[in-house]
This record gives sequence, structure tokens and C-alpha cells, in this order.
Amino acid sequence: MILHLGVHSINASDLTIRAMVLMNSYLGKYMREWMALKHLLRTGWVRSGVSSPESVASHSWGMAILAMKLCPEELDRLRVIEMCIIHD
Repeated sequence: MILHLGVHSINASDLTIRAMVLMNSYLGKYMREWMALKHLLRTGWVRSGVSSPESVASHSWGMAILAMKLCPEELDRLRVIEMCIIHD
């Protein structure tokens, strides 16, 4: 399939490949940051002298699990879980 964009024509498969490369570079950049949260200790626990503080990722995961089980029916469960994952 050929897309005609003004004076330029782009093959749809080339566009798809470009989009995938762009998405991979975007995801790759942020994925590394997200994965680093496994090793980032929660600052409040560190400042308080807790001997074995949980990581940011561990905390967010635990909150999401609690939300899956304890979210009140009148709330949008998916939205609550999303908030738990990104809140910290």
C-alpha cells in the first residue's frame, strides 16, 4: 500500500517499520527507568532508618494487588490499579 502525503509518497510497510523503531526507542528509554524502580528504595523508609526498606516497584506492586482485591465496587478498579502503579 502506498500512502500519498502531499508531494511525498510513503510505502505503508516503511511507515510501520519507522513507527516501530520510534516506539521501541521511546519504550526502551522509559522501560530502563521503570525497571530501575526495582532498585530504588523508598526514601521515607530510608530516612526513618528502616533496616530493610522496600523498593518503589515493590510498593507499587503491593498496592496494585491490594487494589485488585479490596477496591470498592463503586470505583473504577482499572483506574485505581493504574493510580497504584504510578502514584509513587
